[in-house]
Amino acid sequence: MVTGDEALRARAGRSAPDGSGGVPGELVCRRLVLVDAGGTPRLVAEVAGDTVELRLQVPGTPPGRRAAVVLHASRSPAPLLGLQLWADGDVVAELDAWPGDDGRWHPSLHLPGGC
Repeated sequence: MVTGDEALRARAGRSAPDGSGGVPGELVCRRLVLVDAGGTPRLVAEVAGDTVELRLQVPGTPPGRRAAVVLHASRSPAPLLGLQLWADGDVVAELDAWPGDDGRWHPSLHLPGGC
């Protein structure tokens, strides 16, 4: 596994994959995972196709329980912005927004468990 410092040293001054040149000291990658002292992923930033996602993950107590906040944006097939709250592998709340034919953004709130 490459550490963040090693990755920074390896990338410093090199061109970005898209040929944009990059900035010295800039970390350019499609997926970044920050872990806590125990090696558990806590922050995951990822680009997959036309979607970008940022996950903040919290291991739960007792072990096996967990929670996460997911922020995502996509441009295909149409622009979409979203925020999800996860608990123990299930989405417990989701807020999405997308542009409609009327030129306005339309929000949607989904609460699977009700309120």
